[in-house]
Amino acid sequence: MDYPTSERRLHIPRPGTLANPARLARLSDTYRSGLLDDVVSFWTRHAIDSEYGGFSSCLDREGKLIDTDKSVWVQGRMTWLFATLFSEVEPREEWLAYATSGVRFLQQHSFDEDGRMFFHLTREGVPLRKRRYFFSECFAIMGYAAFARASGEEIWKDRAQALYARVVEYVSHPELLPAKHTAARPSLAFSVPMVLLITAQVLHKTMEDPEFGEWYGYLHRDGRISSTLKGNMWKSAFHLPRMQLVSWQILKEELAPHRSAPDASLLRGPAPRARGVETPGKNTGR
Repeated sequence: MDYPTSERRLHIPRPGTLANPARLARLSDTYRSGLLDDVVSFWTRHAIDSEYGGFSSCLDREGKLIDTDKSVWVQGRMTWLFATLFSEVEPREEWLAYATSGVRFLQQHSFDEDGRMFFHLTREGVPLRKRRYFFSECFAIMGYAAFARASGEEIWKDRAQALYARVVEYVSHPELLPAKHTAARPSLAFSVPMVLLITAQVLHKTMEDPEFGEWYGYLHRDGRISSTLKGNMWKSAFHLPRMQLVSWQILKEELAPHRSAPDASLLRGPAPRARGVETPGKNTGR
């Protein structure tokens, strides 16, 4: 695994430097179980739209839908998640089906006539609004690229590369996009390099919900829960499972020197399919 160049400042240990293999094994199981049995299970039970395709993310604590509108960001992010799970954890057909539903919903409904992407759609995919920046494009690129790897369909790689070229053009020529701020107070946002480089694994401070699954995403400064919502137009199954997956993979590498033979179960071990999970049918664009 590649580590960031600032690993010394960030105090990220290299594989083989942590002690106590038993503790590492427990941590590995914690991340694996948290990812597959808690977070991913929650979103597969509640976010899959088997009628219109794609993913719904505006959910309350119990996973009940509170708004049927869809975020284009979420379609790209959750496509990335399920495609990556299929490629790096276990080739479950339902994960590939969810990713297929996501990329097809993105491709069919998310692009305006000028080539830019919308941000906000109805459940059916009717465009509602478009933002002045290109985050929808960035998350679509991630989803397309991950799906190309999972499915072996080169067309999605081509689409990811073409969309990335368009984003680079926006970055190189900011006058192509409407200005968000006036010139009265010049500023430089960190969000653009963050989303382009995907080096900052930004996690909202969260807390586990042992009753209904997943984690709370919004806390007060003192740690009290400020909202019980599990998802909205910005938050879905992305930041937390990315952290869990990467942490699990790091621990797998850390444990490797302590094992006499490769233990593939850390990444491809049995994980029971959560009850209530639906596989998208023909209406999802499979």
